[in-house]
Parts: sequence; structure tokens; C-alpha cells
Amino acid sequence: HRGDKLAFVGQLRVNDFYQVTRVMTVAAEGGTPCDLSGHLDNWIAADSLNVSSVNLARLNFSPDDSALITTFDRRGANYLASIDLVRGDVKELFGGAALIGLPRLTPDGQRLVYAQEDATHPPELFIRPLAGGETRRLSHWHDGLLAEVKLSTPQKLTVKNAAGDSVESWLYPPLDPEPGKKYPLVLYIHGGPQGFDGDYFDVGL
Repeated sequence: HRGDKLAFVGQLRVNDFYQVTRVMTVAAEGGTPCDLSGHLDNWIAADSLNVSSVNLARLNFSPDDSALITTFDRRGANYLASIDLVRGDVKELFGGAALIGLPRLTPDGQRLVYAQEDATHPPELFIRPLAGGETRRLSHWHDGLLAEVKLSTPQKLTVKNAAGDSVESWLYPPLDPEPGKKYPLVLYIHGGPQGFDGDYFDVGL
């Protein structure tokens, strides 16, 4: 675009593995970087659905160069947002109980192409207008697989720990449970903060 700014995902402290990653910009000729997303206390979501590395996050300049478009993690899922390059105001574009990845603007800058998955649907490609509107699915790679298998639909549970923090977990019930029958519970515990389990298709479960 105009070429007067560089945008990147950065951190403020050296060798601090647990710090929140931030959307940052700096003038093309150099200077002090500007932290645009530090006030959110949210991680920038990784750009790859298969590699849990924030270094792969993708920042997209809006068509008029007034904002950056990227994904932020949120409680087991993520959402796509635009961040004003001057004020740092964040506007959520869309999100929900799903994982959005690989967001890219079309060459005309008017539409977004992205991958999306949830707990019972592997990733597929979608396209929608940047300004909002009808979403259209582009790929059907996994229709055949889903027609042949029956999947457990997880139930999201939110509880408070001893410190008063809200903690999410997902209960995968057995397929076709018999009423009144007790079933063993298998715990799969995963901490953070760089990664999480949640509203995405996890072949490891």
C-alpha cells in the first residue's frame, strides 16, 4: 500500500515466553514501535491451523491503509478484527464458536478469504465481503468423511477456580449414551497461554 509503515507481531520483553503478543507498527524509516493491541490483553491468533506458533500470524492492511486486519484468540476460539492504525481502536468483524485461520484479502481488497473449523467440522475455505454480508463456502474437502462418521458434539463448561478466574473446558459425551448408565471420565488437561483446546477440530482426541 502506501509503504510508509511496517506492521509486525512483537513482544516487549526479551526471553519472556509467557508474555502476550502484540500488533505493532513502526515507520518505514525507523523509530519507536507503536503498540496497538496491548490494551486488549489478547494473544494474536496463529495464522496456521496446524502449527501453534504466533510467529505465523498474518497482518492484513485494509484497502485504505487505515487499519490492520488479523485474528485474536478468545476463550477457546478466535475472532477476526480490524485495528485502527492511529488510535488502536479494535472493531470485531466476526467470530464465534469456531477457529478462523489464514485470513487473506482478495486483490480488490473488498472480500476476505479464510479457513474456518469447529469441533465437529474440519477446516474449509470461505469468502465474505469485508464490509459484512453473505458468507459463501468455497471448499467441500471433508464432506465425504463427515458423511461416514459420527462425532461426539462437545459441551462447553465454564467454571471459576479458587482465584475467581473463569476457566473453560469441553465435555465430549459418549456416542449414543444409555440413560442412567455411568461412564468413565478421561481428563485431557492442557495449559497455556500460547495454545488452548477449544472450538476446533482436534484429531488428537
